Formats: sequence, C-alpha cells, structure tokens
Amino acid sequence: MKKIVVTIFFLTLISLSQLCAEKGVNVENGVNSHLRISLLTCSEGNEDVAAAFGHSAIRVVDSLKNIDIVFNYGTYNFYEPGFIVKFLRGDLLYLLSVGDFNRFVNTYSRAGRSIVEREFNLTEEQKREVYDFLLNNAKPENREYLYDFLIDNCATRIRDIFNSEGFGHIDYETDFTYRERLEELIGNKYWLKFGTDLILGARVDNLLDSQQEMFLPFILEKNLSEYNNLLSGESLLSDPVIILQKASEEKSFFVKSMNYIFSPFSLFFILLLFYSLCVCFLRDKRRFHRIFSNIFYVVLGVAGLVLLFMWVGTNHIWTKANWNLLWMNPLFLLLPMFKSGSVKSILIKVLMVGPLAVLLGGIIIPQQFNIAFYPIVLLEIFVMVPAVVAEKRIIIRKR
Repeated sequence: MKKIVVTIFFLTLISLSQLCAEKGVNVENGVNSHLRISLLTCSEGNEDVAAAFGHSAIRVVDSLKNIDIVFNYGTYNFYEPGFIVKFLRGDLLYLLSVGDFNRFVNTYSRAGRSIVEREFNLTEEQKREVYDFLLNNAKPENREYLYDFLIDNCATRIRDIFNSEGFGHIDYETDFTYRERLEELIGNKYWLKFGTDLILGARVDNLLDSQQEMFLPFILEKNLSEYNNLLSGESLLSDPVIILQKASEEKSFFVKSMNYIFSPFSLFFILLLFYSLCVCFLRDKRRFHRIFSNIFYVVLGVAGLVLLFMWVGTNHIWTKANWNLLWMNPLFLLLPMFKSGSVKSILIKVLMVGPLAVLLGGIIIPQQFNIAFYPIVLLEIFVMVPAVVAEKRIIIRKR
C-alpha cells in the first residue's frame, strides 16, 4: 500500500512540475516566470525617410494571460491637425503605442524588412518593473513626447529604460559622428545622403560617445548586448532570434549603374560640363549666360531661404549652424534684380567668398560637405567670374 501511495505521490509531483513548466512557473523557488520581455530590432526600409534608419520596439509576452504585444515609441498621427507645420518646425509629438505582435510582424513582412528578437535577461522583479513602466508610460496622459530624430526617438527611449540601477555598462568615446553613423545606413541612396548633408548643420559632425550613438536601432542592439544585469550576473540580452528575414534586394549591374549615373554628383557634374561647353561654343554667349545665371541664382537663393528658415525659424537643433549657407546664400535672389552696376558687382564679390571658402577651406570649416556639393560650388564660381572680369574690362576702358 505504501508503495502505491509513494508512486502516486511522485507521479502527481511530476505532473505538477510539467504543468508548471508549461505555465511558466519555477517550482524550485516558486517564482512566476510567465512574463517574457524582448527587444525587437527592425531593418531599414524604403517606404519613406523615417524607415531608412530602422526601428526598435519592445515585445512583452504574458503566457498566463495570453498576451503578446509590442510597445512602439515610433508612432505618430499623420492626420493630426497642422502635422506638416509641426514637423517642419520641430514641434511634432510622437507617442508610445501598444499593438498586437502578429500585426506588427505582418506590417514589416509586407515591407520586406527583417525583425530580430533578443530577450532581456531579467529577474522576475525587473520584468515586472519594466512591464509596469511601459504600461504606465502608455497611458494617454503619459504616452506623448517631443520627438527628436537624433536624441529622443524609438531607440533612445528604450536605452533610457536600462540606464538605471541594476544594469552595468562602460561608456566610452567613439570615432564616429552622427553624420557618419547615418551614412552607414544610407549606403548608396545618394539623393537621401545629399538631402541629409544639405539640411543638417555642423552639430552632427561632433564625435559621439557610446550612449549617444544608440540613436540608431542596430547600434542600440549592439551596445545593449554589452550591458550586464548586476542582479542576475548575466548579459542583458540573450542570443538573437530571427523573426523575419529581410527580402532580397539584389540589384542588377544596370540598375546599380543607373543609380550612380543619376546620382547628385553625376548630374551636377554634367550640368557644370554643359555650362562650360555652352560658354565656349555658343555664338550668343552673353544671352545664354544671362538666362542661365538668373535661373541658377533663383534656385540657390530659394534653397538658401529654406536652410535659413531651418536654422532660425524652427526648433530643430541639428539644422542650426549650417555652413552650407556659405554657398547656398539667400542673397543670390537679389542678383537677377540688377542688370549691371556697382551694387551687383559688390554683391557678386561678396557672394563669391562663400564658394571659395568651401573649396579652399573645406578641411578647416567644422562641417562635412557632401561630394556632390563641389560641382555646384565650382559652377557658382564659373557663373560669377564673367561678371567680375567684365567689370574690370570696363574700368580699364574708362582709364
């Protein structure tokens, strides 16, 4: 009889252990381990500029309550009143949204983007603290924040959660700037690189530390893997698990060639060559020069106004101190208003200083210039030089 009782007891114990394992309960210490929290890192996409640098989110799985959700700090309301104006001025509010994991995966699957999951190695108390923090942060009164694409975004918000007691890490200076880190992801998207280099000022060329460079999702994942959980003695992140493979983007030689041929540098160099040939071989050179230069000045002036507005008319700190205004000056808009005379001559001489400074002092100026800027800068000088030369000839004749 005793043997039967002991046998039944052990069978019951084994059954309970299996049941607890399925439900996520640790029998040895009675700790509830049904909660799982992980980092989701999504690859860059081609849908829009915002998708070009990847995305980070947090997944929470509660096996007891059958919950599988994603906390997403990269959500904004495109239909918000005044969205465009707020975006341009730097007043756009992002929010923390909570959505279904499967729906999240389907969205990135349709876009052909990859998702890598790495579980956080947390104690049960830490899991509950992080989960409670996210739930509280997702409340309507707490979920909005003023977005900054370099210092306050979907990646830095996650970084800040783990910059707290219980997590050890060593911060260090890097050899990279914001601009260089962005270039790593932009790759051969030449027009996107041209646009970012044009609109972003000198502040993005300062060297970063290991905390600052986590504004990019793939670096957030890399750097958080170097964190240690001081309470458990483990690395903060577990090994990566691929949820979605990135769709193949293998391009033919023809497509790659076309991409380079129609890059900003190629097109602006062709424009420079076109102007030079026309000035050399056209019969009516003066008329061509007058029409071309006036159109060119207007384009430069309007673009300069945009850069000036992004500096003084918005709250974007990264578009300030933009040395591109040296060669893309709003004052170019004044040149077509004058046919000739001393005022136009003086204005041209003043405006020539900027392009010459970029050519001669590009290393000294504390801002990295895109290589595609230089054909435009050379073209500016070529277009303005005839006016200076003509004025000197007039002065010599008068003498």
